[in-house]
Amino acid sequence: SNGSAILIAHPYPETLRVLADLLPTVHRQGVKLVPVSESVRYQKRKREQLWQASLSHSQKGVKNLKQ
Repeated sequence: SNGSAILIAHPYPETLRVLADLLPTVHRQGVKLVPVSESVRYQKRKREQLWQASLSHSQKGVKNLKQ
C-alpha cells in the first residue's frame, strides 16, 4: 500500500484507450500516477531522510520515518 511500481507502456492507440478507461478506477483506489523521474526523486529523498535519522540520537525520529 505504500510501495511503488513502474509501468512501461508504448503509446499505441489501444494502450491509450485502456489507460483512459482504467484511470478513474486506479485513482479511486488511491494510486497516484507520476513520471518515473518524480518517483526516483521521492525514493532518493526518503532514503536520505532515513539515513539522516539513523545518525541522530533519537530513536523516535527513526521510528517515525519508517512508518
